[in-house]
Amino acid sequence: MDVERGRELPCINCGYDLRGLTAQHQCPECGLSVAQSFQGGAVTSGFAIASMVLGIVSFVVGVLGIVTAPLALHFARRAKQDIMAGRASPGSKGFATAGMVLAWVWLGVLLVVLGIVALAILIS
Repeated sequence: MDVERGRELPCINCGYDLRGLTAQHQCPECGLSVAQSFQGGAVTSGFAIASMVLGIVSFVVGVLGIVTAPLALHFARRAKQDIMAGRASPGSKGFATAGMVLAWVWLGVLLVVLGIVALAILIS
């Protein structure tokens, strides 16, 4: 499948004009698969959704977040790899980023709490 010469088809990730490229190519600007732009970016990454859900769950389950937060980070990384490879819609990036941010915030809160507990033990 080749983009017609007179019809503009922008990359759904960066807007680069993909005229003259086939579905087997990657966008020269951002590296996203041209096939993804041809399809209109239909597939949402399951890894991205899992990352966001696990990031939220980290705050709900308290101490068990020690398991869910690292999983959220792992799934976010996998989702971003899928997006760049053209296996998932660039719209999935927001879900992955949300999961990553929530996981890092939870881990930061954990470090602060552990620091306070350690300080309290040293003082007493």
